[in-house]
Amino acid sequence: IIIGVDVVGAPEEADRKQPTSVDLMFGATQLMMQSIIANKLKQCRPDILVRPAVSRYRVLDFLKIDALMNETVDIKDELKRQVEKVLEAKNSA
Repeated sequence: IIIGVDVVGAPEEADRKQPTSVDLMFGATQLMMQSIIANKLKQCRPDILVRPAVSRYRVLDFLKIDALMNETVDIKDELKRQVEKVLEAKNSA
């Protein structure tokens, strides 16, 4: 089975009125990566696609890994159920 994991997220709305140049750079990069993922999904759809809520984190937020992992721990159980469902479908086919 093929499992796709999309961790790009989307640009987050900032508290300030105008985005900084860094915000614009990250936002443009995220939009580009979203376009790439959309085109890849048109070419070959995975059996399971996981999209954790990671929008509030940026690419370089390495030091926030503990918070990120704690926030996405529920995905593990959901993914496990999806894998079982796909395996059952493939075994019965």
